[in-house]
Amino acid sequence: MTISRRKVLTLAAAAVGGAAAEASGKIDPSTPQISTSSKQPMPFVRISKGRYPPERHAAVTARLDASAKTLVPAIRQLPGCISYYVGSDPVSSTMVNVSVWDTLEHANAMSTLAPMVALAQEFMALGVEFERPIVNYPVLWQLP
Repeated sequence: MTISRRKVLTLAAAAVGGAAAEASGKIDPSTPQISTSSKQPMPFVRISKGRYPPERHAAVTARLDASAKTLVPAIRQLPGCISYYVGSDPVSSTMVNVSVWDTLEHANAMSTLAPMVALAQEFMALGVEFERPIVNYPVLWQLP
């Protein structure tokens, strides 16, 4: 089964953004949150997706798993990261990084994060082709 970009966006916004806001006491957990000018700004979901040859799945997944060692501390140094998810799918031969950020500016900081830039080169050497541009989606609503 292939997971669409829209599905990943929906899941990330619902599971992550809603839980973070609910935990902070800023939303009513019984209703979806709608972005309006009178409410607190909604976050941004950043989705980076790459495809790789099926026979490279084990190598790509192992490198993704190992990347936490350098990326987690680097990402934690950036302001505004609400959550971050990394995964790979053997059926579609794709990998994805889904993150939720408080502002567009903070989401865009990932593009110049040195450990991420270096890691992208490693993945390209493994045969990963990344979709460009990386898209930052403003969240329209979220389910807590």
